Amino acid sequence: MKKLFIFLVTLLYLSLASFAYDDKGSYFECHNCSDCVAALNNNTYFEVHLVEDITNQTGTCIDNPANFSNKTFDCLGHTIDGNATGTDYGIYLNGKTNNTIKNCIITEFYRGIYLNSSSNITITNNTANNNGNGIILYSSSYNTITNNTANNNSLRGIILIFSSIDNTVKDNLANNNGYSGITVQFAYDGMNELINNTANNNSEYGIYLLYAFNVTMKNNTMNNNKYNFYAYSYEEFDLYYHDIDTSNTVDGKPIYYWTSEKNAPNGCNNAEINESSNAGLVVLVSCNNITVKNLNLSKNFRGSLLINTTNSKILNVETNSNMRGIELYLAHGNTIANVSSNANNDEGIYLRESSNNTFINVAANTCGGGIYIFYSNNTSLFNATVYNNSYGIRIDAAYNVTLKNVSLNNNTVNFIMQGYSAEQFYYDIDTSNTINGRPIYYWTVKANAPNNCGNAEINESDNPSFVGLISCSNITVKNIKLEKNSYGVLFYNTTNSRILNVSVSNTAWFGIRLTASSNNSLVDITINNNSGAGPYLSTSSNNLIVNSTINNSYVYGIWLDSSSTNNAVTGNNINSNQIGIYISANNNIISNNFISSASIDGITLYSASNNTIIGNYIYNCRNDGISPIKTSWLRIINNTILNTNWSISSHNDTNIYIEGNKVSGNGIYGIGGENGTNVTIINNFINNSYRGIWWYKGPLNNFNISNNIIENSSESAIIIDAAPANNFSIYNNTIANALYGMSLKRMNNTFVFNNIIQDVGTGIQLISLINNTLINNSIINSSLFDISIGSDLTNHTTHNLNISFPISFHGKSINVKRGSSLSKTLERGVKGLRYLNVTNSSASGAWIFVNISYPENEDPSKLFLARWNGSAWETDPSKFTSTYGINTDGKYYYANITNFSLFALFTDQEPELTLVLSSQTIYIGNSITVTCSAEDVSGVAGLNVTSADGTAICSGTNSCSAEYKPSSAGIKTITCTAADSRGNLASSSETLTVYSLSSASFTTVTNTSLDSAIASTNRVRAGQSVSYNLSVAPNIPLITISVTFASALSGISLTASKIAAPPVDVPAAPGIPFAYVNVEKNFKDSDLSSTTLDFKVEKAWIEENGIDPAKVSAYRLENNTWTKLTTTKSGEDDKYIYYSAVSPCGLSIFTISGEKKTVTSPSEEKPPAAEEGAKTSKDYRVIIIIILIALCATIFYFLTRKNLKKIRRR
Repeated sequence: MKKLFIFLVTLLYLSLASFAYDDKGSYFECHNCSDCVAALNNNTYFEVHLVEDITNQTGTCIDNPANFSNKTFDCLGHTIDGNATGTDYGIYLNGKTNNTIKNCIITEFYRGIYLNSSSNITITNNTANNNGNGIILYSSSYNTITNNTANNNSLRGIILIFSSIDNTVKDNLANNNGYSGITVQFAYDGMNELINNTANNNSEYGIYLLYAFNVTMKNNTMNNNKYNFYAYSYEEFDLYYHDIDTSNTVDGKPIYYWTSEKNAPNGCNNAEINESSNAGLVVLVSCNNITVKNLNLSKNFRGSLLINTTNSKILNVETNSNMRGIELYLAHGNTIANVSSNANNDEGIYLRESSNNTFINVAANTCGGGIYIFYSNNTSLFNATVYNNSYGIRIDAAYNVTLKNVSLNNNTVNFIMQGYSAEQFYYDIDTSNTINGRPIYYWTVKANAPNNCGNAEINESDNPSFVGLISCSNITVKNIKLEKNSYGVLFYNTTNSRILNVSVSNTAWFGIRLTASSNNSLVDITINNNSGAGPYLSTSSNNLIVNSTINNSYVYGIWLDSSSTNNAVTGNNINSNQIGIYISANNNIISNNFISSASIDGITLYSASNNTIIGNYIYNCRNDGISPIKTSWLRIINNTILNTNWSISSHNDTNIYIEGNKVSGNGIYGIGGENGTNVTIINNFINNSYRGIWWYKGPLNNFNISNNIIENSSESAIIIDAAPANNFSIYNNTIANALYGMSLKRMNNTFVFNNIIQDVGTGIQLISLINNTLINNSIINSSLFDISIGSDLTNHTTHNLNISFPISFHGKSINVKRGSSLSKTLERGVKGLRYLNVTNSSASGAWIFVNISYPENEDPSKLFLARWNGSAWETDPSKFTSTYGINTDGKYYYANITNFSLFALFTDQEPELTLVLSSQTIYIGNSITVTCSAEDVSGVAGLNVTSADGTAICSGTNSCSAEYKPSSAGIKTITCTAADSRGNLASSSETLTVYSLSSASFTTVTNTSLDSAIASTNRVRAGQSVSYNLSVAPNIPLITISVTFASALSGISLTASKIAAPPVDVPAAPGIPFAYVNVEKNFKDSDLSSTTLDFKVEKAWIEENGIDPAKVSAYRLENNTWTKLTTTKSGEDDKYIYYSAVSPCGLSIFTISGEKKTVTSPSEEKPPAAEEGAKTSKDYRVIIIIILIALCATIFYFLTRKNLKKIRRR
C-alpha cells in the first residue's frame, strides 16, 4: 500500500512538472502553449523562452495573454506547429504594446503572427511559413517587422491592413505565397516603409499596394511573380504619391516611379525615360512633357501608368503580360505611338477620364480587352490592330472619338459603345475601319453619311460589319448579317427608317438598339444568341416589330424600356430567352406572338401602364406565362398559355383586365397573384392547374371574377386567401373536377352568385369572411361537402344554394352537403323531399339557421323535419332545433340547428301496411293465419284486422297475428286498418275464397303467351292425381305435368314458362341444353307425392348438334344444383322425339339437355369376350395384391411382438 501511494504521488509530480513553466531567475522557460501563456501573464519577469517544439496544436497557441506588454517572447528557434484546420492563430495579440516576438517558427495556422490594434511591436527573425497568412498587422501602427521569412503561405506572406500605418517592414523574405508576398491595403492616414525585402515567385503579386498612402519603398526585389508590383486607387489619385525609387527592381529591372514630389527630375517635367534606363515599370504621377520610349515593360499591374500627366509621349514601347498594358487616368494631351500592348490580363490600352489623347500605330492583341475609352473625350485612334481579345474596342460616354484605319479581328466581341445622349454617339468612324475585314458603317448627321444621313440605304452590297445611325431619317438597312458587337444595328435619334431581313447574332448587349428613335419598322429580322436582348427600345415610340424571330437571348427576347410608347410588337416568334418580352413602358400593343421555352417568363411588365397583351400563344415557360408587376390599366385578352408554373401572375397591379384567355397545364395556378385593386377576370378557360384562380396576398380590392370555366384543378378552382380582401364579386363561373370548387378566406363584402360547381370534393369553403353573401349557386355531386363554413364568419348569408334543391342559411363552423335517403325500410309512411347533411367544422360554437325549400305542389301542413340519430329518425324538432317552422309564402322550412347529423324534410303519408294471409283459399271448417304490420317514421298509434262480416281478427300497436276460421263458404274480405301518431289513416285488404265440402274439383289451363301457361285447380283431396296439359303454349317443350297430391288443398295454381337462361348465379347445366322451363306454384313440394313431366325435343336440333337421342335427359335445379331425372323415350313422329321424366322432389326450374354421340375407331373396339377376359384378369391381380399385403402385415406383426418380449426380459 505504501509503495502504491509513493508511485501515485510521483506520477502526479511528474505530470504537473511537464505542464509548468520554469523560473530561471531572470526569465521564464515554457514547454507548451498554455505554459507560455501563463508565463507571459506572470509579471515577475519580462522575458519568456520557449525551450521545446510544440506540434500539432489545436486552436490558437499564444492567445493574447492579458499581461503580454513590454515583454519579449523568444522561441529560441523552436517550432509552434498547428494542425492546419480552422481559423486559428499561432501568436495573437490584441491591444498590446512594446513587445518583441523573435526566433519563432510558426507553421500550419490560418494566421501565423497576428497583431490587432497593437503598437510598438517588434517581430524579428521569425519564420512564418505554410500558414494561411504569415504575418498580419490589422489596425496596428509603429511596429517593426524585420528579418522574417514568410514563405509558402496559401494567401499572403506579410500584410498590413486597415489603417496599419507608420510601420517598417525590412529585410524580410516573402516568397512562393499563394496570393502576394507583401501587401499594404487600406492604409490611408500615414506612411509605411518597405525596405530591402524580397518578394519572389508568388502566385499573383510580389508587392501589392491597394488604397495605401505615401508608401516608401527602397531596395525591394520582386522577381518571377505573375505581377511583380501593384499599386492602385480607383479615384483618389493622391494615393499614388509614393516614394518608390529605382533601387526597387522587377525581374532585375528598376522601377521608374516618378511623381511631381519624388524621384523625378525637374519636378517631373521635360524629361525622358529610354532604353538606357532599362526600366521594368514606368509610373508618372502629375508630370508634364515626359517621353517614355524604346522599353519593354512587363509583368506588373501596369506596363506604363500616366496619372494627371499631360503633353507626354509613349513611343516604341512594348507593354506585355501585365494586368493592363498602358493606362491613362486624368491624363490629357498625350501621344502614344508605335506601341504594342499584348497578352495583358485586362485591357491593352485603357483611358479613364482622359481627354485629347492621340494613339498612332498601336496594337492591342490577346488581352482581356483591346482598347477601352471611358469618359475620355476627343480621343483619336489611327492605324490600330486589335485582335483576339475578349473585346476589341469599347467606348463609354465619350464625345468626339475618331477612329481611322482600325482593324478589329477575331475578338469575342469586336466593337462596343455606350452613351447617354446623341452627342456621346457623334463619333467620326468611317469605312476605313473594319471588323474581320468588313467595313463599319457608322453614319451620323455630322460625319460619314450621304444626304446629311437621310434618304439612303445600306444593304448586302455594302457588306457592313456594324451599322450605327445617329440622328438620321428615312434610312433602309436590309439583307445583311451582323455579329459579335455590342449591337448589330444602333439607331439613336433616328426616325422613319427600316430594318428589313437583317440577321444579328452573338452580340454583347442587344441585337438591335433603338434609343430616342420613332416611327421605325423592324420586319423579318432574325436575332440569335445575344447576351442582353434582341430588339431593345428606350424612349422610342411608334415603332413596329413584326414577323421576326428572336431566340436564345440571355436576358430578354424583346425589351420595351423607359418611355417607349405606342409601339406594336406583333406576329413574332420568340423562343428560349430568359423572358420573351419585357415591358417597362406605356401604351404598347403586344399581339399574336408565339413565345416558348422562356427560362423565366413569357411576358413580364414592370411599372407599366395602358398596355394591351392580346392573342399571344405562350408555351412551356418555366415560371409565368404573363407576369405584370406594379402595372396599371393593363389588358390581357385572348391569349393561350400552356405548360407554365403560373399562367398569369399579377403583383401589385391596379385596373387590370383579364378576359378570354385559355390557360392549361399549369403547375401552380392559372390566374392569380398578390396585392391587386380593380381586377377583372372574365370569360377565361382554365384547365389542368393545381389552382385555377389564386390570389394569395393582400391587400386585394374590387375584384370581378365572372363567366370563367375552370376544370380539372388538382386542388382549388378558385381560392382567395389574403388579408385584407374587400369587395369581391364572383359569379356565373362554371367549375368542374376540383378538390375545392371555391375556397374563400379572410375576405370582406364578398358576393358569390349564379355559379355552377360540380364533381368536386367541397363545393364552397368559407373561412374568416365578413359580410359575405352567396345567392343562386348550384353545387352538383360533391364528394365531401357542398359548403363548408368556418367558425369566424361574420354576417354571412347564403341564398338559394342549389344542391339539387335550393337552400339558404346563416351559420358558422359547419359543413353542408346534400344528403340522400338512408333506406326505404327506414322511411315508412313518409316521402323524403329533401336530405341535408350538416356537420360541424370546429369543436364548439357551430350553428346553422337554414331555409330548406320544398316543392310547390306539396301540402305544407304535412311537412316536418327529422334528424337521423344513428339508428332512427327523430321527428320531434324541439330535440335538435331551437326555432323551426314553415314559411308558406317563400315555400321553405326554416330551422335553427345546433345538433348536427343528416336531416330530412319529409311530407306526411299514411302508414305503410303489410297484410298477409297464409292461404287465399280454404275449405269450410279449416283456418288460416292472418298477419298485419304497420310502419311509419312518426310512429304507429295502433292497428286492427277485421273481416267483412264484422269479425275482429286481431289488433295491436305496430302488428298483430291471429287464426281466422270462417263459418260459411264464399269470398271473404279481410281488412287491416292503422293510424300513425300524426293522425294519418291507412288500410289494406285481401280476399279469401272459402269452399264448401261438396264443391267438385275442376282444373283449367290458359296461356298468357306462346311461351307461358297458367293452370289452376279449385280443390283436390289427398291422393288425387291431376294432369296439366300445357299445349295451349306451343313454345313450351313440356307437354303435360302430372302430379299426385299428398294432402287436400284448395286454390291450386301453377305457371310454366319457357325462359332463355337460368339466373346468373346458377352453374352451367350439363350437356348441351335444349330449353329451360320455370314452373312456379302456390303450394309446397311436400304437398306432392309424385311428379311426371312429358316433353318433346325437335329432331332437327338433335341432328344439328350431333346429340345421341338415347342421352337426352331432364334436369331439375334444386339448391343451386342440377339433378338428373330418370328419363325414358316414349315415342316419336316426323318432327319430335317424345320423352317422359320423373321428378321425385317437386317442381322448380328444369332444363332439357343432351349429350353428343361417342365416335370410336375400329382399333379401339374390343370384342365382348376379350373385354370380359381382361376384366377377369384384372380382378385376379387385385386379389393377389391384397393377399400379399395381408401376408406382409402378419409377418411384421409377429416379428415386432417377438422383439418386444426380448426387450421386456432384458
